[in-house]
Amino acid sequence: MLLIWSWAPAEMFRWTYLFTDAGNMAQYAAGFSHPNFGEWRYYLQEMLVTIQIALWGTFLAAILAVPFGILSASNMAPGTSSSRCAG
Repeated sequence: MLLIWSWAPAEMFRWTYLFTDAGNMAQYAAGFSHPNFGEWRYYLQEMLVTIQIALWGTFLAAILAVPFGILSASNMAPGTSSSRCAG
């Protein structure tokens, strides 16, 4: 239920922008030097979006941890190079 609530505000559908708009980071970081606390409602709204993004990050990390954990277990994938070197 929380993931559905946070899908649109976290803009999960725009994941490709992580790669295409990386040049905007300097402009974004420059905004931290002169904050305007007169817009506290906007900041509160953006803090909520940050929590929603963290929720999605935690969910995706947990989902991906299970298959990668199984694949890296030596008793599940015994033919890896590390098991050949050890024994």
